[in-house]
Amino acid sequence: MSFIRPYILLLLSAALPLVLSTSGARPAHAQACGVTPEIIVTLRKYSQGNYSVWDYVYGVRKMERLTDALELPDRSIVAVGYTFPKGRERDVRPLMFRIDRRDRMLWEKRFEDSWDRITPKAVRAIDDETFLVVGDIASPKEGNRIWAGFFGLDGEPKDTRIVEDSEYDLFFEDMTESIEEDGFVLAVRARHKKFRAREHGVVYGLTKEAKYRWKRSYKPGLDNRLYGITTVRDEAGLPYYIAVGSLDMDAQRRAGFIMAIDRQGRMAWGEQYPRGLNANFREVAAVTDGDVVVIGDIVPQDGPYKQSAWIMRLESESGDPQWERYVAIEDMRVYGRKIFGYPDGRIVAAVDTDNEEGGELPELARVLSMSPRGVIFQDDPFLEGKSVRINEMHSNSRGHRFLIGSAEESYKADDVDDVDNYKTDDGWMIFAPALDPYDDPCIPRRYYNQ
Repeated sequence: MSFIRPYILLLLSAALPLVLSTSGARPAHAQACGVTPEIIVTLRKYSQGNYSVWDYVYGVRKMERLTDALELPDRSIVAVGYTFPKGRERDVRPLMFRIDRRDRMLWEKRFEDSWDRITPKAVRAIDDETFLVVGDIASPKEGNRIWAGFFGLDGEPKDTRIVEDSEYDLFFEDMTESIEEDGFVLAVRARHKKFRAREHGVVYGLTKEAKYRWKRSYKPGLDNRLYGITTVRDEAGLPYYIAVGSLDMDAQRRAGFIMAIDRQGRMAWGEQYPRGLNANFREVAAVTDGDVVVIGDIVPQDGPYKQSAWIMRLESESGDPQWERYVAIEDMRVYGRKIFGYPDGRIVAAVDTDNEEGGELPELARVLSMSPRGVIFQDDPFLEGKSVRINEMHSNSRGHRFLIGSAEESYKADDVDDVDNYKTDDGWMIFAPALDPYDDPCIPRRYYNQ
């Protein structure tokens, strides 16, 4: 089977597909049992967010951005991210803290100079006493490498590992648990140190101790990037990985890219999905019936929308799409960020927004709840300050949708008239309310009185 099979569906030469709908929170939509292959969903504009079950803002009048968080069995939360002086984003330092269920700070780590230019991006529990933080470490001499740090529940470091390449700068993008044995598989973006425009995707297999196990590079002749990876199972129950990202079609255009790889990183199939001028996938999640859902965004060639989020459900064994949804908001750019599936078949997708030039609406996060057939039946907006950015989303044991990211806040001092001098990014987390129980109306059921 060839590495890339050009995907021949509908190439979006104009705006997007032909079907147009407007979405708010309309539960009746979930009753639709037919599947429309492609729809543009135009979301309403909101000026304020919904109430959340819980929210937390972390800030000390510097730039702080949270990238991931881990809820522990006692409901305390370990959050990771990074901080930097305003206007000096390259001078990053790692940030970690733990709060209890009543928001009280248990410990806080803002590391010293020896930790300069480390950017934590993901956190995972290793055992009852240890958690793993993975991210990037930058150095003028060694370039960009993958950094993995082990910490106790008191925040004290235990061990550190580095994954590096002499020819390429490495940028961590995503991770999933290994299907082979205890350990992790990392999706990495590799950029040539001399020819910096050249990029390709790499997958690393690591042990539970973050030691090297195997590596696979993907160079189909075209530059490509991997942004997300997850584990799925085929009809026989055998596990494998699905990785997603983007692939260059020429100097001007990118297509969404998906590939299936086995437990050692060998590719079973790869597909490209060209849409509009540019398209990419950011994350992938397994859902029921052996399918996966992916989220990203596209830039149309023309039409009323500058950028739309892109959600697709497809067969994981072939890459054939089941349906696609393009999520747009008038006068705003929409970015597809995170996605996961519930055991009952529902899908939850998170997007955030940027105003077009001159726009003044708050830039909210939108959490979209969808039926298995791609119908959006709930649209929950969330906001803190002027705008928010989503870096991660999880579902906890109580069904809450857990969002982690940053919020743009403004502070004003009595002796300073220009409030812009005190605009900062603060770390931001919320628990969005759990969804109501759901019985798919399109699945036939037998009742006792029949």
